[in-house]
Amino acid sequence: MSRTYPRLKGGHDVSLTRRAWAQCLLVGLCMCAGPLVGAPTAVSASMLPISQISIERDCFGCASGALLVLRADGTAQRMQRGKARHGTQDLATAGRVRAEDFAALARLVDAQQFFTLADEYQDPDLRDGPWTIVSVVRGAQEKRVFRRDEAGPVALKLLELRIDEVAAKITFSAAPR
Repeated sequence: MSRTYPRLKGGHDVSLTRRAWAQCLLVGLCMCAGPLVGAPTAVSASMLPISQISIERDCFGCASGALLVLRADGTAQRMQRGKARHGTQDLATAGRVRAEDFAALARLVDAQQFFTLADEYQDPDLRDGPWTIVSVVRGAQEKRVFRRDEAGPVALKLLELRIDEVAAKITFSAAPR
């Protein structure tokens, strides 16, 4: 009986087919394996801390609009935007948000999966009425969700409610010019 496959050192016989299967298996295992321990890995955007949460409200017929900006560094700004047709003026105020309040909002943003929400919720037949924009900044990513006239999921409404509750705890004073 003659051999059609090579004989390896040490007297072990390995067919070419078996060697090919072993190489495929090794390549497959290497592809499925995770990164080596200690090897640098890319940081997922969802792992970065949230640095800013804001809410803006306005409507066409309102006398003024409002923008509230809360930052992880503890600063809070509230801007009331006046409208000439109503004779109202801009007013900027500043305050401090407690670290634990901001952290609780950031956890709620994640729990409500804010970054997976649609960018817009509104009735396509309705072009007027009150609107709200909730915006969250994480790393270099900013997610803005617009909604008009109470449209949108419960998760968005809950987040707005919690932002309002945190804002109610802040003592605002006239912002320095």
